[in-house]
Amino acid sequence: MDFVDAFVALTDERPSPELFRKWAAITTLSGALEKRVWCMTKAGPQYANLYTMLVAPPGIGKSQAINPAEALLKATKKYHIAPNSVTAASYIDALGRSARSVLKPNNSGVLDYNHLFVFAAELGVFINAHDLNFLSIINELFDHKATYREERRHSLKDPIEIHNPMTTLLVGSQPGFLATLLPEAAWTMGWTSRLLMVYSSSMPDVPLFGEYKNTDAEQKKLVQKLDDCADYYGEMKWDAKAIAEMESWRKDKWGPVPDHPKLANYIPRRGTIFAVKLAMTAAMSRGEQLAIRLQDVERAREWLLEIEELMPQIFRDMIMRSDDQVIEETFQYLFSIYVKHRAPIASATILRFLSQRTPAEKAERVLTLMEKSGILQRQAGTESYIPLAREMHGAG
Repeated sequence: MDFVDAFVALTDERPSPELFRKWAAITTLSGALEKRVWCMTKAGPQYANLYTMLVAPPGIGKSQAINPAEALLKATKKYHIAPNSVTAASYIDALGRSARSVLKPNNSGVLDYNHLFVFAAELGVFINAHDLNFLSIINELFDHKATYREERRHSLKDPIEIHNPMTTLLVGSQPGFLATLLPEAAWTMGWTSRLLMVYSSSMPDVPLFGEYKNTDAEQKKLVQKLDDCADYYGEMKWDAKAIAEMESWRKDKWGPVPDHPKLANYIPRRGTIFAVKLAMTAAMSRGEQLAIRLQDVERAREWLLEIEELMPQIFRDMIMRSDDQVIEETFQYLFSIYVKHRAPIASATILRFLSQRTPAEKAERVLTLMEKSGILQRQAGTESYIPLAREMHGAG
């Protein structure tokens, strides 16, 4: 049984995009390996846990993907899950209560660690707006430090010290809310460089009425898989073909690389961290306990590139403007270029500018609207345009 595929099939009747349901499964399974399973790279041990955010307009089905994943994990009774609404202080307290001790094989000692799952259909419930201190704490927990230490809120008590802390995040957000929740500094401070953002703008056509099919048997298998994961321990080894494929991808600069200014801090982690984590998760999903093979690297790349292609649309939605605003900005931009160079402007240049301000599927429509309304004049027999002065097209 492949865990990710089985979860997607299990939730097929839910009003949620398949992409969201797939990543709910990937993230849950990644966290189920906790600190007990790792793989080695030259950067040191890597663990599989992910920070994943499902991003969509209201009503697209974020919670319909997140809630079933949380329910499966709860059914094992082996994992620690954070409260839905927390402050930075209460989150650290919850993490401190999530301690687990695991006996290493061959009586070679005990592994002590603290791991906490976060499931939140709305990011704003989990993190208060502009709480940069909380975001900094989440940053630290991603990097797998040996200890997390902070002073108690009450000076009479000893400082808090948490051994081998770890967090796995599966949260949701609306693009517009994301723009108001996160200050501009959040995009450069590192938190978003640790985040995999999964975007969808459409929900599958699911009937309003009717009963769900009986999936008890399928749910039981998925719960058992997560239950089994709670007992795995050891290093995941890479076979020769998997290593060769990762090296080939690395030499290719982990291409294709997503292109957006707000992803500048995310890009350096794509291959060295996220590709490794996803290959580990792919191996575990298909049933391999501690071995990463070529097919796992290929699947990890497929997973990553699929969501990266859509990431720029998140930022377009965050700054969504009306058509009138987009047209005005585009005219101002094109007119300044024309005044400087006195040459027609290629449609590719115009579409690139539009695609940063409106969804890709609307860019050509706006260009056509500008031409038909006389704001732009197409040069006969070409795909180039001249912006007309305001007195000529009547705008403004």
